[in-house]
Amino acid sequence: MAEFDKHTSVYGDLQEVVDLEGEIKRMSKHLKDLRIQKKEAEARIFEFLQEKDQVGFKYKDMVVTVSERKARQRRNLESKKEEILQVLRSARDPTSKQALEDILEATKGDTVTRNCIKVQKTKKL
Repeated sequence: MAEFDKHTSVYGDLQEVVDLEGEIKRMSKHLKDLRIQKKEAEARIFEFLQEKDQVGFKYKDMVVTVSERKARQRRNLESKKEEILQVLRSARDPTSKQALEDILEATKGDTVTRNCIKVQKTKKL
């Protein structure tokens, strides 16, 4: 009888894993949609500030300002592979630490500066 309970428990756990995977996928898609909406709203706020030639404004208990943020662009797998091959070809000792550092740097995208908005809550007195 105990053997039957173990199998039933395992099947239940398996079904739970499958259900949770589905829920995670659903929530990931929802989060992606929310991030897109947020980015669009921030772009409209940034556009408003540019039109008014302002660096920020106050609204209720919030302060909205424009700031710059450095970020790396994404690179596709093919360009990463090509850069790594280039580093290996030019390295005198492919097993050196410097070659490893060069390879890691080659896989990163170029650094770009992006304007973004920053929302801070002000302290209530």
